[in-house]
Amino acid sequence: MVVMAALVLAAVGLGGCGGDDDRLSKADLISKGDALCAATTEKLEPVFGKLFPTGSETPPADKAAGPMRTAATELREEYRDFSALEPPAKDEKRFAAILEGFDAAVTDVEDAAERAEAGDTEGYLKKLEAANAKDAESRELMKAYGFEECAGSE
Repeated sequence: MVVMAALVLAAVGLGGCGGDDDRLSKADLISKGDALCAATTEKLEPVFGKLFPTGSETPPADKAAGPMRTAATELREEYRDFSALEPPAKDEKRFAAILEGFDAAVTDVEDAAERAEAGDTEGYLKKLEAANAKDAESRELMKAYGFEECAGSE
């Protein structure tokens, strides 16, 4: 199980209701999105570095509940920030797909946190596995668009 992928999950989206004047160029969108991803990764790496030092542990729910809630909160905030970005008009559909995958992965992390808080080790691990799969799909879309940090590029 690749736990860390979901835990440092990052993605880019579109959103907002602003006019054309609020739209970013593709380069600016990538720059701003990658900055958001880097900031979230920086916040979450130490939290999960302790819980999942090798990335293959399956800690019990009572140990995972706090870190999972931290991840869910940080990732939802990142999602909201990305939703406020305005992509170029020609890229709206691509961003809608990226944002949809990101939201689905964050929702699974939120569900994982709830299950961990309820003491359900197997349940939180299954939801985390689902988040990993959705995260991987979203990252592929981001990579194709040109993101580096958000796509998980080294």
